[in-house]
Amino acid sequence: MRDCIASVRDRLPKVALESRNGAAFFSYEIVTFLDSQRVEFTISAPVERFPMLKTMIEVRRRWRRLDGEWDYFETSWSPSCWKRRYRILLPCHRVRAHHKEPVQLELFVPHKDGYEFKAVVTNKVGSPKAILLFHNGRGAQENVFAELKSQCQMDYVPTRRLSGNQMYFLSAVLAHNLYRELQMEVRVAERSTRGKRPRCGSSKRQP
Repeated sequence: MRDCIASVRDRLPKVALESRNGAAFFSYEIVTFLDSQRVEFTISAPVERFPMLKTMIEVRRRWRRLDGEWDYFETSWSPSCWKRRYRILLPCHRVRAHHKEPVQLELFVPHKDGYEFKAVVTNKVGSPKAILLFHNGRGAQENVFAELKSQCQMDYVPTRRLSGNQMYFLSAVLAHNLYRELQMEVRVAERSTRGKRPRCGSSKRQP
């Protein structure tokens, strides 16, 4: 990974590298590696594993408004076993609780509002709203994975040997990237970079 980042920086010295990850990637090794390589990252922190985070959310009384659906507060935090702290955003999302009881159609059933909480560790220096938009755009990555599986057969294991499967994987990814690159070369740019960083298959690369 270090060599890959170095190669990208050699070819594109002015590009900003970004990474957004789920809670499975929350570890001191990954966080410090990305930070040392000057990669801007957001990583979901597993709130259920850290009672301190749950307590911080429960005792919090003053939340800042992001928009009509999101509130947040932020602080500097890290697990006790880490050597340094990082910026962490703790947003809460207003949601409508699902009604699981039997419904009598002739009666009015009121909706009960509730909240969902999350924690996002980051080294970004932008506004909380921009960081949350970027982190919540991870769904676009799932669309890329779905396209790789449906168009490039990435969910298929062709051989019983590691080297054969690695070659198959690299060939499929290169074919997918070439296809997307050709689209960007022949189509007129329709938009610039957005907060959620959606894929830019319809945008032409600028010189």
